[in-house]
Amino acid sequence: SKKATKMPARAVSSKLVTILALGFLPAGCVADQDKASQAVQNPCQGARYLKLLADKLTAAYADKGTAAQNAAKAEFAYAIAAAKSTDQKTQIALKALQTVTAAQIPTLVTQTVSYNENLAKARETMKIHEALQMAEHMKATKKITMAGAKHGNADTSHQGTSGISTCKTEVKVTYSAQNCSLDSSTDAVSLGNVDEQNTDKIVLSTTDDQHGILTVTALSKGTVTGTLQASSNTEGACITGGADFDGASNQANALFSKVEPKAHTFKNTAIPLSKEGDSSKCPDDATQSVGHQYKHTTLAGAICNTRKAKPATFTPLHRQELNQLVSNTQLIQALADLDNPGAEVPTGEAAKQTLVHKFFGATPEIFKQRITDTIDKTKIDIKIRNTPIEKTPFDLAGTADGVTVLVYYLGKAEAAKAQLSDSQEKLKQSENTEKRR
Repeated sequence: SKKATKMPARAVSSKLVTILALGFLPAGCVADQDKASQAVQNPCQGARYLKLLADKLTAAYADKGTAAQNAAKAEFAYAIAAAKSTDQKTQIALKALQTVTAAQIPTLVTQTVSYNENLAKARETMKIHEALQMAEHMKATKKITMAGAKHGNADTSHQGTSGISTCKTEVKVTYSAQNCSLDSSTDAVSLGNVDEQNTDKIVLSTTDDQHGILTVTALSKGTVTGTLQASSNTEGACITGGADFDGASNQANALFSKVEPKAHTFKNTAIPLSKEGDSSKCPDDATQSVGHQYKHTTLAGAICNTRKAKPATFTPLHRQELNQLVSNTQLIQALADLDNPGAEVPTGEAAKQTLVHKFFGATPEIFKQRITDTIDKTKIDIKIRNTPIEKTPFDLAGTADGVTVLVYYLGKAEAAKAQLSDSQEKLKQSENTEKRR
């Protein structure tokens, strides 16, 4: 009789656990820009947009290892069904599916890891530019503080002019960022307005390069004589005692300077997410140039490539068409070796078809009944250690019950082999005894 190799339950189980733990961490462009990016008018909004875009791209495109997980699940299901089957041809068919699927898993894992690594690099690039936008926001924010005023009554001279009254204060300019929320917003730069799959350009904002400019305005009212004192309500102002600014009264005598920072202006730049002149390609990125990660083309390329990348895919062999199996080289080799180890592997189309039809059935209907339904529809109804189990092999795969069922059927097969071996040994001993007589 022909023997087919078996995969130990522990190996199947450990491999599936590894794949299930993998959970890691494309669309074309249209001539449009999402509403959130359209609304960017300053660096704070630019930083928020990039943060929201990175979050949505990660959620939309992250590959959680579904292909590899499904492959491991299918392999486990084939092992269970093969162990349960008592038909040799069906066993060989299922073990061939198991062998070929097992060979696919490492490639699927590698593809998934590589895909997610590229997505992580794209997210890192977006985070770099988010930080650059925040730096622009910090640069544009100034705060003025003034110390309490000191009044001098007609005791100062300036370039030949004497008897000048003064109101002296110290002015301090600090750069203190206003609150810039990256998580939520009441304006249009919000999560719901980010179209991460279709927008063809994004907007970044920069602050002008002018140095801090202060506007100084000297203000006076009334007759600046007598004894004035520092205002307790308006820093840098001198007022008549008992007549401080209160927001309602019109005071008679005051002398002060008003200092204000000149507001920065912003330049908003649209960054195309496709190559100039060819919207089907991503922008070129001079990855070897110094500081390339800070360039707009690098950011655009990272976003574009993320949307074009294809995650790993997997369709279980038992759910494919019968004619697809005929063209599967690995499956043909597995069938040939399981059927007749060491024999030549069929190469002609007719020979390959004959081999596949021998084990999987000559028509799609037979293939569905013999293989597809066995995995997906036919429930295994059994009680093991007083625990009833009633599930299909595919539903059992990757579960504790699945391991129990697989080991149970493998154990039964081993017990049957041992019993057969014992009976053959007894028969041989009996024959030897007869010969000695």
